[in-house]
Amino acid sequence: MSFDLEGLYNLLPAIYRLRDAQKGEPLKAIISVIAEQVEVVEEDLSQLYDDQFIETCADWAIPYIGDLVGLRSAEGFSPDSAIPRSEVANAISLRRRKGTASALEELARSSTGWPARVVEYFRLLATTQHINHIRPENTSLTSLRSWRALEDLATPFDDTAHFADIRSITMRRGRYNIPNVGIFLWRLQSFRIEGGTARKIKDGCYTFHPLGVDIPLFNSPREEAEITHIAEHFNVPEPLNRRPLYEDLEELRKKRTEAIAEGYQIDYASSEAKKGSLYFGDDPVLNIYVNGEVKPVASWKVFVGNLSEWTRPKLSPEDASNPLDYPFKVVVDPVLGRVAFPTGINPDKVTVDYSYGFSFPMGGGGYDRLELPEIDVDAKITNIADDSSTSSKGLNIKMKPGQKLTIQGVIKKRPVIDGSIVVTPATGAELTLKGLLISGNIRVEDGAAMTLKISHCTLDPGQAMDVEGNHTLQKVSIIWEKPEIGSALSLERTISGRMLLGKEIDLEISGCIIDALNDSLLAIDGEETVIASFSDSTIIGRVDVREIDATNSIFTGIVRSKRRQNRCIRFCYLPRESEVPRRCSCQPDMTIRHAIDDAAKAEKVQSISQAEQEEIVKKIEIWLKPIFTDLDRTRPGYAQLQASCPLEIRTGADDGAEMGAFHDLQQPRREANLCERLREHLRFGLGAGIIYVN
Repeated sequence: MSFDLEGLYNLLPAIYRLRDAQKGEPLKAIISVIAEQVEVVEEDLSQLYDDQFIETCADWAIPYIGDLVGLRSAEGFSPDSAIPRSEVANAISLRRRKGTASALEELARSSTGWPARVVEYFRLLATTQHINHIRPENTSLTSLRSWRALEDLATPFDDTAHFADIRSITMRRGRYNIPNVGIFLWRLQSFRIEGGTARKIKDGCYTFHPLGVDIPLFNSPREEAEITHIAEHFNVPEPLNRRPLYEDLEELRKKRTEAIAEGYQIDYASSEAKKGSLYFGDDPVLNIYVNGEVKPVASWKVFVGNLSEWTRPKLSPEDASNPLDYPFKVVVDPVLGRVAFPTGINPDKVTVDYSYGFSFPMGGGGYDRLELPEIDVDAKITNIADDSSTSSKGLNIKMKPGQKLTIQGVIKKRPVIDGSIVVTPATGAELTLKGLLISGNIRVEDGAAMTLKISHCTLDPGQAMDVEGNHTLQKVSIIWEKPEIGSALSLERTISGRMLLGKEIDLEISGCIIDALNDSLLAIDGEETVIASFSDSTIIGRVDVREIDATNSIFTGIVRSKRRQNRCIRFCYLPRESEVPRRCSCQPDMTIRHAIDDAAKAEKVQSISQAEQEEIVKKIEIWLKPIFTDLDRTRPGYAQLQASCPLEIRTGADDGAEMGAFHDLQQPRREANLCERLREHLRFGLGAGIIYVN
């Protein structure tokens, strides 16, 4: 029975309800309060039932259910609980399969949250086989005609037999030995873009990226249906290669032709052929739409090739009369992210669906973002586009006094502003930009004090080219030269280039990448006026501000603060030449200080000589610096710390995570989770090595 207001009130005798109505229903008002509390109790009772099951329980109950099944709590990377929900749900099934490759793979996925593949290296040892135990798949030689075996060499999917390697896999050195088990983890994630506008380079030639740059296309991972299944290529977020896609499409075309020859209708034959396709089945890894058509180009009309020279296929004389019936309607290069149509086919508009790779939901991208609620009746939220299309012109925004305006992309979409955004400020106004990719810059005109918030956006830090188009030039992404006192600028989970700021402006940067393209170039120019606060960010370039404080951040260039009497720099990396307030647990200063103290203790003196100190400083500065996977903004590993980066930086944050923009990934804690679980699930005598694929 539902104890709502009307239900409780109708339980009263009619005479009381009549008298209550005559007196203005004071009794009904009291019952409404009782009904509210009864609803709270009902909801609590319902939640108590849900809390008995790991699939529906509240986050606080996860550790308690884990304790019931004997799951010890590890450090945990989830902000809500110390044990991931999936790990508790699979605890019993994993114990039943303890030590098997499938169980270890599921354990790695649930403990880290990353896709994983487990390889038992004793199966890949080149050995003399016994006649009673023939293993035909265990071959030490690879045929040059076997493209798949050659494609998989030195990857997690390599099944070629190797000679024994006696180095320890737990130290990430050796692999092929009897007790070794390799656990491969994919740190990069795959983000989907649907309805994106391809950038025209010349007639019939386009790039998947809306800014005209080359990017590798990524696979859209398919979930594994069974826990006993070992991950394959289509289960992990890896870059797409030309040969696998080519072979997959050739097989699709072959099956379609055979089905038509057997008398099946064309539509049925095409759908049946797609069922066996790894990449172009019901959910293709990429789609291409021409001239606004609702349906994409049929998969059997897509050809995969090398477009590094932008070579367009030529129509034969018999095909030139009707180019739409040409066997291959479009050529795709997944490695470079390029599209080319045959000569004679020059579409006006090309729209694409594809996936790209990146370490974290940051910048303008196709991922979930929390919608901004309307603060009051004066607030306005504008969805700039319902898809990931490109707007061919910039925006001119004129704010009104006290106005609160939000311009954002729809969740899981990435609208593109192919131009600049010019803002005319107004007193007390607040402008929020969210989920956008901006090819130009953001410029705030002279005027009144206002607040500008930029969240989950990408302001291309180096699209501008020189006259010959050979080199990327530094450009200014945010220009606010003459703000009034009281103006504020905040960036969250944003990728941006150089910022040129003036007067007394409060700058707050959280979880961002600010890229000046070079350590010696100026990333933030506000020496006289800017009061800056950094947290969990990576700044590539120099920083000149009036005042600064920072936490868990990486500064690759020299940082200079005009005022250094207050504020502090905590758990950051920055060059020793920087002029900043008091440093607390910063690198390389802390390591140098400890090394000098240890040297003094070893020599049993109070302090070592200045020359010895300088020698220690020189040696430490050589190796103690951030090592990034890539600093090219178009690459998937952009600003990601390599696994070979010094531990002082990879675990140097205040909570033991890595410094920089990807602090919230909690990579060291994920790895610690997995190592803790492996002690319980790894069979005796085996050693496991964690290997990062990307």
